[in-house]
Amino acid sequence: MKSSERLKDAIFIALIFGVFGLILALIGMLNYLAAVLITGLGASCLVLWELKHVSKISLFEITVFLFGGAVSVFFSVFSPFIFLFAFSTLVVSKKFPVSFLCFFLGLGLGAGVEVLYKKDLLSFFFNLVCAIAFDSAAFYVGSAFGGYKLAPSISPNKTWAGVFGGALAFLIVALGWHILIEKLKISFLCLPVFYVCGDLLKSQVKRCLGIKDFSLIFKSHGGIIDRVDSNLAGLILVNAAM
Repeated sequence: MKSSERLKDAIFIALIFGVFGLILALIGMLNYLAAVLITGLGASCLVLWELKHVSKISLFEITVFLFGGAVSVFFSVFSPFIFLFAFSTLVVSKKFPVSFLCFFLGLGLGAGVEVLYKKDLLSFFFNLVCAIAFDSAAFYVGSAFGGYKLAPSISPNKTWAGVFGGALAFLIVALGWHILIEKLKISFLCLPVFYVCGDLLKSQVKRCLGIKDFSLIFKSHGGIIDRVDSNLAGLILVNAAM
């Protein structure tokens, strides 16, 4: 991808988050709950808007999306197991990929809203930082060393070397966070598993739909859904652990 396209995307992303951050800061001064709800609503509209450009979104998919959000809010303790079951079902059956993706997006965004609502900002940002570290290390280590494929029928480019590299990066970040910022819950050590499953679920959906990526807005970055899959999967576990 051309560097000029990446630069344009980076500037666009910075402008969006800058303006959006100022708006939320202003709203947050008046009502924190309103800021959280607007964040969740805005993120939901954004991912569904992107998804509808690669597949038809019916009322059923929207209902499934809302149901996923409700599960994260009202049954947060069980949501990680429900997510893993949904992921396994999609991989085995390869049916209803858009519905499964909508359910996953609802679960993840619902979990994110719930974590913010409980004002556990440290856990929220810990997951964000770890997801970025894991994805980045997995990409570079996997590209450098190659080796055995993780799931060739789902995502041919992902390797076990990449997974181990990402896991090592996660452990380094987690250890530093635990010592310097906040004591972490033992269940957070399972986050790399959720990062991998979130990424593979998205890859399985793309394979079922016959598309390369969800690229609509941030084209040189693969699209919004490609950027947030690991983070959303991690939020499901973080929310359940609270």
